[in-house]
Amino acid sequence: ACCSSRHGLGKHKSRPDLPSAAMGRLSRALLIASPLLAWAAGESDAKVLSNLRRGATDQVAVTAAAASERLGGAAVGAAPDVGGVGGERRLAEAVDPACAVTGFWEIELKDMGIKVVARMWKASKDLGMFQFVGRGQCKDQNDRTYASLYTESGVSLDACKAACEDSAPCLAFEVTDLGACFLRCSVDDFPPEEPRNWLEEWGDDASGSIHGVTLPFDRYCYRKLDEDAGNPVKGSNGGYWRVMWFPKEETTFYKQEVSTKEAPLEVGSAQPQDFPDCLRNGATVAASAPFASGLQVIWGLREMFVWAGVPSAKSKDHTWRRLNDTAAWDQTFDQTASRCPNAEDLTELDGQISWLNLALGGLGNCNAGNFLRLSPDTLQLDEGGWKQVVYESFRYGGEVFVRRMLFKRYQAVADEACFRALVDMIWDQRVQLTYAGINARLDASTCMTLVP
Repeated sequence: ACCSSRHGLGKHKSRPDLPSAAMGRLSRALLIASPLLAWAAGESDAKVLSNLRRGATDQVAVTAAAASERLGGAAVGAAPDVGGVGGERRLAEAVDPACAVTGFWEIELKDMGIKVVARMWKASKDLGMFQFVGRGQCKDQNDRTYASLYTESGVSLDACKAACEDSAPCLAFEVTDLGACFLRCSVDDFPPEEPRNWLEEWGDDASGSIHGVTLPFDRYCYRKLDEDAGNPVKGSNGGYWRVMWFPKEETTFYKQEVSTKEAPLEVGSAQPQDFPDCLRNGATVAASAPFASGLQVIWGLREMFVWAGVPSAKSKDHTWRRLNDTAAWDQTFDQTASRCPNAEDLTELDGQISWLNLALGGLGNCNAGNFLRLSPDTLQLDEGGWKQVVYESFRYGGEVFVRRMLFKRYQAVADEACFRALVDMIWDQRVQLTYAGINARLDASTCMTLVP
């Protein structure tokens, strides 16, 4: 059961017998915008963080096809690290060949000047009928917050998701790194039952569907999808593949769009069928496995459909690269993300892109495409790396790079709103700024705190 009443807006019913230790943990969580800092807050966890920092990069070359054959086609997920000299580690087992499509990929409608970026990754949990919205509290289209029932600790993501699934009025749920769970509901819904010992939060009169996130940023928002929206598809090697869409460059709707276009996709070994328009145009593509398909998004007045695979001439002997700072920027890392490394040698995917112009009655076209890899998550943290970020001109890529810089500096975001304003300033000055100049601005900023 869930959640709100239109009466008593702005009131908050607290539980007087909440242990002081739990209150302390909650207070500390509210000061932590980055999941990395929450993870590194305890002494033992700080030691784990220190151990991670000893090696900034893991690299290993494996033959994916041979590894799959040796293991009889069984799942070969990210393996534990073993050994290592001078901070370098090798993977004990082969990497899942499907991981080759992991990363940020630029997709361009060349005739229309539209560029978007698809980030593909393999989630370790089935989100079912829920969609990841972003880091922060769920909000409606008018930037208002929802009423909810909540508990402050001890609830896993799966348990929180199940509670929302069991409640028809529940529009979304939020979880924090410390196990708080919020069931978010429209102000017009007031169920007769409540989970025992849960607290009430009346919100700000929000109603209707979830449209984004807002303060505080110590939590993660997942909204419930319509029954016909589709579920994550489990890959042949395990895991649930997802895609998140970003605008390539700064736009007037950047902040609204960036956290709302996330969906399931399928990754497999069979090449998808040609789109009909591409078949008529002769824009056929011969590519190799793995293939990502089911990529579909409405962007502005156009609906796009995409599939992509590894270029057929590309060797299957990939050089896999995994950085240990992913948690610093990946909002899904602690909750659902797998640990797929990137195929460093794979710089593009081949495929098809079909689109419809919704303003012209569904008229459209289709063409073959080369989807270039963008690399803010793997670039070296130095002047050369920053120049490549500027060259790629991917707005969110700049934020990824700066968050990775914080990790290297033993820092984490303490004030997410302050940090986002800082990133906006850095991005606006990106052409003139050097890597040293960014470090100087981070030195002068009060948005961060040191990680032990």
